[in-house]
This record gives sequence, C-alpha cells and structure tokens, in this order.
Amino acid sequence: MNRSTVYHPFVILLMIFLPLSCLHAQDTLTLSRNMLRDGDVLTRTWCADLAGLSSVGRDVCWDLQGVVSSGSSRVRLSRPGESFLYRTTERDTRHYYEQRGDSLLLTGFENNGSAIVFDRPVTVLRFPMVYGDSLSGVYGGSGRCYERQKLYADGAYYSKVDATGMLVLPDGDTLRHVLRLHLAQMERDIIHDINDGGMVSGSDTTYTEKHTFLWYALGYRYPVLRRVYTRQHTHHPVSGVSLAYISPDAQRLLPYDAPNAAKREQLSQEDLLSGAEGPGGVLSYRFSQHGDGDYLTIDYDQLEGGTVEFVLCDTHGIVYRSLSRTESAGEGYSINISYADLTRGQYVLYIRMNSEQYSEKFNVR
Repeated sequence: MNRSTVYHPFVILLMIFLPLSCLHAQDTLTLSRNMLRDGDVLTRTWCADLAGLSSVGRDVCWDLQGVVSSGSSRVRLSRPGESFLYRTTERDTRHYYEQRGDSLLLTGFENNGSAIVFDRPVTVLRFPMVYGDSLSGVYGGSGRCYERQKLYADGAYYSKVDATGMLVLPDGDTLRHVLRLHLAQMERDIIHDINDGGMVSGSDTTYTEKHTFLWYALGYRYPVLRRVYTRQHTHHPVSGVSLAYISPDAQRLLPYDAPNAAKREQLSQEDLLSGAEGPGGVLSYRFSQHGDGDYLTIDYDQLEGGTVEFVLCDTHGIVYRSLSRTESAGEGYSINISYADLTRGQYVLYIRMNSEQYSEKFNVR
C-alpha cells in the first residue's frame, strides 16, 4: 500500500528548530548505569497526579510529599537469548526495545486490543546524555487494532534532558543529582476496517500528542518517577495522565548492579566532604557530617521567622535527638548535633519548619 506522509505544522516546526545542546553539567545518564537489564523485576506504585512537576531548567526541586497512591504493578524485563532486544511487561502490555550501539530504541508495543511494530523506531536515549542534550527524528510502523482493523502510525519525536535538580520523596528523603528526560511524540494513526472479504471497508485518522517524563537519579538504573499525558492535537486539553513511582530503596536491591552501587558510594563520599545543600522555601540549609568528631552540622537560612525542629532517629523511627531553635528571619544560623553514642547503622535527620519537612540519611560507621 502506498502512503504519503503528512505531518501537522507543529511537527514540522519541531523538526526544523529543535537544536542539539552542548554539555552543561557533570550529572550524566550512561550506558553502563542506565541501560535496561535482562531479568530485573520492579514494583511500580501508581499515584494520583501531582502539581508542581512541570518545572524545567537547572536547580529544580520537585516534591512528592503528599502524593496519594492508587495501586501497584510489577514490571518485568526480559531479553530473548543473547540478542540486544528487550521487552517490558506490565499490566497486560508489552513494550519492545532494542539496544543499538549507544542508543535505546522503542520498537513497538502490544496489548489485548492492539499491536504495532515500528520499522522506523523511536530513539529514547543516546548515551551519554547530560542536561541540555536532545535528539529528534521521525518514526513509523504498522500493526493491528482488534481483529478486523489494520493500524498504521507515523509521526515525529524529540527526546531532551530538560531539567536537573533534586527530588523530595514521599517519605521526606531527598535525592540529589536528578535528571529529567522529556520524550514527546506527535503521531498520526490511520485505522482501516477490514470486511469479510479482506478488503478495506472504511478508515479513520487521528492525531495524538504523547509526552513522557522520566526522572533519573544518579546511582539508580531506572527512572524513580514517570509521568505520561496524552491529548488530541497540540492545543486540545489533556485527555489522560498517569504518574508512577519506583522506590529508590527497591532499586538498591537489584542484584549485580555494581556501576550504580559505586556511583551511590561516590556521591555519599562527596556529600561527606563538601556538605549537602537542602532545598529552598522558607528554609535553606547545608548539611555536613563530621566523622572524626561524630557530629552533624546544619548551617541554615530562614526567609521568615519561626521555629526550626531537628529530629534524629533511626530507620525504624526511634528518636534519639530532638532539638528546636526559634529565630527571626536571617542568614548564617548553625547547629551541631552529636551522634557519638549511637551504634553503627543508618540514621535519618528530619528538619522541619512550618509545613516544610526535609530529611538527610547518613551512616554511623
């Protein structure tokens, strides 16, 4: 069947004007740390959509505190034989990927209602990628839609690391060195109805815009957060949104992931040497651990007067220290908190002011 390719004007503008950006940051998505792996099984928690996740640029703080979960599902990754083909299975839907050189390609999907194979796939990632990097292209393929329909799809896409910063997790812990990848697909779908004689009896064409946002944290193989929304045409309202979360704690349990374990240890040591900065709001702070003196230092600034609470506890919630300081708005405040009598293990320091809460995990060796 001969088909001419016609793109929406918005798609043509994207293909012409999307530039490739220069390297701007050291935080990097790499092949060894972020490629899919055969045999990995993850639990994804589905959540109600949350405001405040659309910010782009540098030094963004995304906050997941208060997110409401609505169920969970298992994601299984598998690779047939020794090939570089991967498939992810979740909720009766399979997505197919291929590693081609330094790139991860989306090559198709299938579910109970439809299936498609892209002979011109979507390049999701081209390693290495840093903040500002982008790529774009066209894609297309064919498949089925239910038993009596044939499906053809084509369109344009771009993939860009459009933001970097920190992610405050639902439990108040904070991940730094977070990169957000934005994959946009502008697609035309042509569906042909097939009669009993195998002939086309009718056709329908739709235009869909799909945006997928993936939050990658350095030291973790898979995106910690994924948000997807779709709509018909560019200026139409959003018709569907999904938000899903994969716990960093679960990713730490993935077997034989030495590259990410080494990266987490490196970032932990860097935080010990230079101190870690907490997000702004009414309170901004710098957290440092002094292993030689067995104490923590929190240097902080208050944008408004009030009481700042410091609570030190273990990962089971047992409180060992609880202090508070009431100050007027100002800069240059500091407090030291000793942990000299604590046994070896992991602990959490919670910092609260008004409705804001932050947390810092640290190890006693």
